[in-house]
Amino acid sequence: MRTTCIYCGKPLGKKPQIVLVGKDRKEKLLCCSVQCYNDTKRFIEWDRRYRLISYIVIAVCVGMNLFVIGNEVDRWWKYIPTVIIGICLSVWPLVFTHYHTYERYGITRTLKYVRLAGYVIIAAGIIFTVFGQ
Repeated sequence: MRTTCIYCGKPLGKKPQIVLVGKDRKEKLLCCSVQCYNDTKRFIEWDRRYRLISYIVIAVCVGMNLFVIGNEVDRWWKYIPTVIIGICLSVWPLVFTHYHTYERYGITRTLKYVRLAGYVIIAAGIIFTVFGQ
């Protein structure tokens, strides 16, 4: 059984708050406080609302990247889809499909790591765009 909060990653108290998720609402996520409980509920709603949009935008950009690579396009803008993927990861860091993948570090820290990866991708895309000629 989990001993840390799903949201902040801190140890659970004696009476953890329980967030029920999933289609049949049988999956339990444990939170250390009412604040983390509310933040987790808000995150789950945000995740439900924006996950599909983020996946569609990222899929379109990956398709554009594959087109550029496959056709050996040599234009100044060829790394722009990579920058857009990084921006999407920074704005919508919803790359994990199951909430238990957030358990190791907590939702907040995991989102920070994914956003950091997005920033690195943005920087790489800009560097390649500017200096790749």
